[in-house]
Amino acid sequence: MAILDITNNEEYKNILRGNKVLVIYSASFCKPCKEIYPYMLELSETYKDIIFIKVDIQKCEDIEDINSILSIPHFRFINNTQEICSFTGANRSLIIESIEKLRLSDIVLGL
Repeated sequence: MAILDITNNEEYKNILRGNKVLVIYSASFCKPCKEIYPYMLELSETYKDIIFIKVDIQKCEDIEDINSILSIPHFRFINNTQEICSFTGANRSLIIESIEKLRLSDIVLGL
């Protein structure tokens, strides 16, 4: 599976509804964002039960404001519009740990 580029708030909200989603907030000027992206592509191939989306904060300012993203890269792990966890920084082990939390979140949320 690829990483979907989200371009507007309506598209963003529609994807979150009823899905497990990993949101990657980034920008073209962000070096750590560029460095972590190939790894995120690999993960999107491994974890096919999760939809991976990328939000460029320069192109989607309405989404940035909604979620109060202050620093990038920022990652949000969402199950059916409910945030399971989030963090800032390109920490590979924390990404994997958070993916596992997201995958188990149906049990925690009672879904």
